[in-house]
Amino acid sequence: MTREVILQNALQSIFDNMHAFIFLKDTENRAIQVNKRVAESHGLTPEEMAGRPSREFYGEQADLYFEDDKEVIRTGVPKLNIIEPLPIDENTTRWIETSKIPVRSDDGDVVGILVIATDITEKREAEQKLADSQQLLQALVENFTEALGFYDADKRLLFGNSAFWQLHEQAGTAEFIRIGDSFEEIARVVAGKASIQGQGSGSKSVAETLSGSWRDSENTYAMRYGNRWIRYRRYPTPDGGRIVFAYDVTESKEAELALQKSEARYQTLTTIAPVGIFHATPDGRCTYANNLWQSLTAISVGSEVGCYWTEAVHADDRARVDAEWRDAVALSGSYSTECRIAGVGDNELWVLATISIESQDDNMRPGFVGSFTDISRLKQTEMQLRTTEQALREHRDQLEDLVEQRTAALREAQQSLLLRERLAAIGQLTATVSHELRNPLGTIVASFAALKRRIDLGDEKLLRTAERIERNVKRCETIIEDLLNYTRVKSLNCQAVDIDTWLMQCLADTDIPEGITVHTRFNAGCSVQIDKVGMSQVMSNLLGNAIDSINQKAAQQDSPELLLEVETGTTGDETTILVADSGTGLSSDDLERVFEPLISTKTFGVGLGLPLVRQIVELHGGQVEIRCRATGGAEVEIALPHETNQSLRQSSEDL
Repeated sequence: MTREVILQNALQSIFDNMHAFIFLKDTENRAIQVNKRVAESHGLTPEEMAGRPSREFYGEQADLYFEDDKEVIRTGVPKLNIIEPLPIDENTTRWIETSKIPVRSDDGDVVGILVIATDITEKREAEQKLADSQQLLQALVENFTEALGFYDADKRLLFGNSAFWQLHEQAGTAEFIRIGDSFEEIARVVAGKASIQGQGSGSKSVAETLSGSWRDSENTYAMRYGNRWIRYRRYPTPDGGRIVFAYDVTESKEAELALQKSEARYQTLTTIAPVGIFHATPDGRCTYANNLWQSLTAISVGSEVGCYWTEAVHADDRARVDAEWRDAVALSGSYSTECRIAGVGDNELWVLATISIESQDDNMRPGFVGSFTDISRLKQTEMQLRTTEQALREHRDQLEDLVEQRTAALREAQQSLLLRERLAAIGQLTATVSHELRNPLGTIVASFAALKRRIDLGDEKLLRTAERIERNVKRCETIIEDLLNYTRVKSLNCQAVDIDTWLMQCLADTDIPEGITVHTRFNAGCSVQIDKVGMSQVMSNLLGNAIDSINQKAAQQDSPELLLEVETGTTGDETTILVADSGTGLSSDDLERVFEPLISTKTFGVGLGLPLVRQIVELHGGQVEIRCRATGGAEVEIALPHETNQSLRQSSEDL
């Protein structure tokens, strides 16, 4: 095989196996030869395409291709790397990169054209996507609210978005910055207008900081332009450059500075505050306490979470405070109580403990802020005050008792004096009146007796008149006798008497009207030393009063219960006599004054019956009490000692 044949075969192999589309056309736009890639794209063999016009394969697009072909044929100048579409079917179009090279004869004439086309559809789509993404990135960068600057590996400014230039306009540095300026040049321009937080002020400090920051893989710092704060953040790029973000943080920076000032003021206030202040976590553990709180409680609180704040409370009060404070804070937001704390050494201090829930803007559980106010002196003063008040109350009570006693004694002395004066007047009057009245009454009685013998007592009307005269004469005699008995000097002639038998005789000697039921219960069963004359007068008065009250009740009501009760008994060293009735009873005002002389609840009499009863009973060393009964009526109870005290046997002159 000759060298020319080997070379021809090699060229044919290359022609058939190249990835590119290869056409060899004549000047009439007919295919002379195509490689397998072209034939296969049309479903033909190279031999089947040979000699056929391009229009059969590419339709009207072939005419457009041929316009370029004719220019190459006419000028003999190749056209290289032409980008143009290649329709495959109605729905598919591929993009090809075509080079058209003229083919010459031995005479140098252009007799055809060699077309080499490469399918760049994937490449073109990738380039288009890249262009689209670059355009999108460009739009995003331009619309960033943060200033954005790109620097290459040589520290040259490649690009700045709108916010970048606007920032430098506001800072007054835009006119001094250009694309292509170095990072150091821009740093020197910025240094004249800004100060860096934590670096002090002045151009040298800022410029050195900015220049030195280039070496950091990532760097963040804040600068102040006039009254605005700008935060810079620098990131390295894969090619050794830097991307610099800058954004306005004035509001957050001012808030940060304000917080720092507030914390400083808070620290100062807690240091000089006259109360112990602490902060606790949501579960009550201390995270901070000022010096005074630690001094009061003898508990040290460091930078880490420490003990529960209630551990400072005295053991005797701790259970109560633990049980109260969480519920109170949950209900009202705060809690306050007085309690004891252990203090330093053996000292026991009283404090006003106050704790409140702290405000929170986030979703974290809030903690608590509390204080301890030393109230030990106040509690001591309160205790002293309570002691003083108690002593004053006791003295006041004693004084009130003494005043009441002295007042009662004075009132009693006054009443006694009035009684003495009244008794003296009664005594003088009685001595005169009894003498002056008894003589006329004696004459009246004698005359009436003589008259009764002469008149006809068969006349009922006249008989009732005579009885009324006789009854009223006896009443006058009784009044005179009561006055004399109450005012005259008495002495007791006591003798032992079976009290039950004696009382039976007294009842038998009493004229008890018909219709009155008498109940007796004699249970004394003993003898008592009494003056029979005086005590007979007592029983006569009591039984007479009871009968009068029963009769008055009978006159006021239809068919009332008419009951008179007499009973005796013993209590300790006393014998009791009770006379009770179902009569009209006594009012509360009458009960208070019933034993006063010359006070009467009846329409007749001078009011000496019950005073005489008390006088005689007291001469026996006894006591007398009158009460209203719950069922109606009244009852009088006499208590006589078993042995009469001779020292109590006094005359009316001693009263």
